Amino acid sequence: MRLSIIPIDGAVIIDGVAVTELSLPNTVPNDVHALQWYDTEGEIEYISRSTSNEDITELPSWANDCVSAHTDAIAQQDSSEQ
Repeated sequence: MRLSIIPIDGAVIIDGVAVTELSLPNTVPNDVHALQWYDTEGEIEYISRSTSNEDITELPSWANDCVSAHTDAIAQQDSSEQ
């Protein structure tokens, strides 16, 4: 799975499918600029230039919450189109 989360935009992009202006969970840390995930690894980019990006090998729970918000938004969109 290719995943990008950009909290300030309320954007979650999964495998090229973007949903923007989502109300993301309160669990997203305030200092995160973006999360980039490439199948089995990724990085968290921070707003502060004094904080280094963090390499990750597991999605944080807040990122999984964002994936759920994306999935719910897509399902709601699909049901309203029927």
